[in-house]
This record gives sequence, C-alpha cells and structure tokens, in this order.
Amino acid sequence: PPGSLTGSQPGAKVEGVWRLGMGMETAVLALHGFALTHAMEWALAGTSGHTDRGWLLLARGRDPVVRVGWRRHTIKPVINRTLDNIGQELGRCVQRRIAVRTTLGEHQCAGAWDGDAGTWHGAVRWFPGEGLTLTALGLVPALPVEELLTTAAAWSEDAAWRWCCYGLDLGLPPWWRLAGIQQFAGLTRAVWQRHIRRRFRPDQVLALRRLACASRLLKGGGLEGWVRQGLDRREQVLGLTTRDGVLRLDAERPAADWWGRWRGRRDRHVLHAWVEESEDRLLLREWRGTGEEPAIQAGVKDWVGVSA
Repeated sequence: PPGSLTGSQPGAKVEGVWRLGMGMETAVLALHGFALTHAMEWALAGTSGHTDRGWLLLARGRDPVVRVGWRRHTIKPVINRTLDNIGQELGRCVQRRIAVRTTLGEHQCAGAWDGDAGTWHGAVRWFPGEGLTLTALGLVPALPVEELLTTAAAWSEDAAWRWCCYGLDLGLPPWWRLAGIQQFAGLTRAVWQRHIRRRFRPDQVLALRRLACASRLLKGGGLEGWVRQGLDRREQVLGLTTRDGVLRLDAERPAADWWGRWRGRRDRHVLHAWVEESEDRLLLREWRGTGEEPAIQAGVKDWVGVSA
C-alpha cells in the first residue's frame, strides 16, 4: 500500500529528513511487547517507562525525529481524544485545533497541526487483542509518522516477546520483562526478570552483556579466570565445561530472600561466556533463579549456541 515501509520506490526526502517511504532501508526496534519498523538511519536515543507505560525517542544522529509512547490497558481508549492529547505536547509550536484528522482504520487515526515552522504530524493505534495503545509524534515538521504505526506489531502479555535494540536481538518466553538496559562505549548490558502472571517478586533473572576490547579484559589470561572473578564469595561452583568455544559455569548460592534461606533453598547461577575474536568482543550471559533456564530464540549470531 502507499506509504508502507516495503516496496521498490525510493523514499522521499522532506525538509532535511527522510520520510518513511517505499524501498528504504529499514531496521526493527522491539521493546515491551511491540515492534516498530523505522528508517535505518534512525536509532534509539532514549527510553523511559516499563511494560505498562512509557515512551522512547528515535533520533537521526543528534537530532530527535519521533517520539513513540505505549500504554497497556483493558478498556478501549477514545482514539480521537488520545490524538488531541498528542497535539497538546507540542505546546505553543502549533495551533491548538487540529488541522487535519484522518481515520486509517477502526483502531487507528492520524492528525496534523499547523505551526509557524510547518505542519506537525501525530498518530494513534490501538491493538484490541493485545490491550496496547501506541502513539507517535513527529518532532520535525512535515514528517508523517502514521506509517510507523501501520507496520507495527504487538504481542499479548502471556505471549513470547521479541527484544531488538542496541544490537541485541532475541526472543524470550512469556512473562519475561525488561528491568533495565544500558549502552555505553564498549558495553551493552540488558537485564530481564520473570514475573509469572504479574507477580511482584521475580523468580528468575537473565542478564546479557557485550564488552569490547576482550583481549585487554582478559589480559592474556584465560576466560575461566575472568568468569570466576565475577562470582560472589558465597557461591559454590558445581561444574565447568567448554564446548565450541563457549564456556559454561554452573554455581549455586543461598536463596536471595529470607524465606528461601530459612527453608534451606539454594538458587542456581549459570553463566555462558565466549569471545568473538574477529570483533575482539567478550559476551556473557547470566541466569539466576529456580527451575529451568529460559529457551532463548536468538535473532542474531551473537547469541546463537548459548541456549540451555
């Protein structure tokens, strides 16, 4: 369809930014139960919130271009009212009254506001089966954003979710929620917790780390010594194996909660570590908790071969 993110026609450049058009190179961003297809030259510049509510910022270099918000709820939203609220975020940049309102379907609409700098665009889409509402607001004049939501995907709370950001791409079983993610020069770190059926206390924790300059981190030593240095002194090593260049270390420690310690329960700690010599990167996967490790569906080569 016209304005989609796939096709053979080139994208149209509008006032210094690339409009989402047909035939463009695109990338996927997946967070908190939804996925967006955006222009390749855009990147995730910041995010705030949690599974139920939050926002993220897409930027082109140092210039922000789109703000996307999400909210989970069981009651059907008033889409037109939500669209009007988006316009209020622009403040004095535009006129209060919406200039153009377009209905793109039963659960999606878009709008435009006139301002001194040009026309500003926003869009809203509700996913009834997943109980999720997505909003998009263009932060650059004359940048339509409805295509961003038209091609979006969403998953229900009890489904497996895809996570794709900062070079990580993987799928996790139901009820795994992102607790935090960081990206610095030479380090990418993400932590997930499993909250089965929205339980307050997680029973499992998963962390993925990707570090640059592996040769300097290891200092000419072995991978085993580096992994052992990160263990807590209360942990007891149960086993150590190496297969296809991937080191696996199994350990256990007293339960993290007082009730578990009183009952004598011990939590498992499983680590996988390996080095990508071509990129001089060190990758580490950590899992803590009770029961079985999650079956990770790797979306990129970085995480292939490390599932339990």
